[in-house]
Amino acid sequence: MQINFYELLKWLRENKKKINNTLIKKIYKTYRNGIILELFKPGLSKKYLYLIPGLAVFLSDKKISLPADNFVMRLRKDFDGKRIEIDIYDNERIVVVRSNDNKKIFVELFPPGNIVVVDDNDTIQYALLQRNFGIRKIRRGEKYIPPPSNFKIPNNFEEFKEIIVNSKRKDIVRALAIDLRLGGKYAEFLLGKLKIDKNKKPKDLSNSELEMLWVAYKSFLTNNKIYYDGWSRDINESIEKYYLKYLEEESLIKLKEKKEKLENILKTQLESKYRLQREIERLQKIGNFLMIYSWIFEEYNPKNIKKEFEKLGVKLEVKDDGPKLKINIREEDLEKLIS
Repeated sequence: MQINFYELLKWLRENKKKINNTLIKKIYKTYRNGIILELFKPGLSKKYLYLIPGLAVFLSDKKISLPADNFVMRLRKDFDGKRIEIDIYDNERIVVVRSNDNKKIFVELFPPGNIVVVDDNDTIQYALLQRNFGIRKIRRGEKYIPPPSNFKIPNNFEEFKEIIVNSKRKDIVRALAIDLRLGGKYAEFLLGKLKIDKNKKPKDLSNSELEMLWVAYKSFLTNNKIYYDGWSRDINESIEKYYLKYLEEESLIKLKEKKEKLENILKTQLESKYRLQREIERLQKIGNFLMIYSWIFEEYNPKNIKKEFEKLGVKLEVKDDGPKLKINIREEDLEKLIS
């Protein structure tokens, strides 16, 4: 589950002052192609800023990092030691981190997610993922353009009403979830609180219902509460708790997979070791037998060799092949001789 637009808006409102004018000490890689900015600012208790494309953004006092790859090494070169400011870009689920030399990191939190670095003219320098969406290209040298959108947070009742009554959705819950970008859980919450039938068509809402919805929407928009397993007391802690748990679980899954892979390798190696040990023991028995009965082969006489082996209870074929003899013996007979 990705962070909701309003959750991002509220999170930024709560944390923007804390993050602005911080210094990036170092950048790390984390799970899901995410990055962690280690921040420094006097009095900043949560100093790790997680930016996870296609998922979430949050501050934490924990660092769940992975070995740096080439992308992270390049980010370190461009942004370590820089002072930053943070914001949302163009009413989208896009976080922009701006350094004091006007370079920017765009982190797209909508699926599939991406991290794009641009210069002071918003020209793309490099990106986590190269993409081509037709009019929107994510590649070096292109201008960074967000996905096309006409969404604007309504400033008054008339703008709110216009979005609802003009909605093409089949019911009011979808109109709120999609057209107002509330998402399913908050759309259901507002309608349930007001006891409005969620299956009602948007155009069928009465003016009083629309007014009640507007008041509830404004209240939701202006407070800093979000819902993650309950309504938050601290928005940052709620997001951090939810997504750190998510990352820690993914970390444990990766460790489990790595452990299982190593265990399978060890199992295969042990099986190979046991096979080799058995083969060595078998060849040693054959060697011992040949040492004891080497006199049978001294005269290089095929008939005599066959006769002596028949005395040992084994029939075999002996062929004179010029400078050497070819002896064919059945596997079960050989095992009988060396056991």
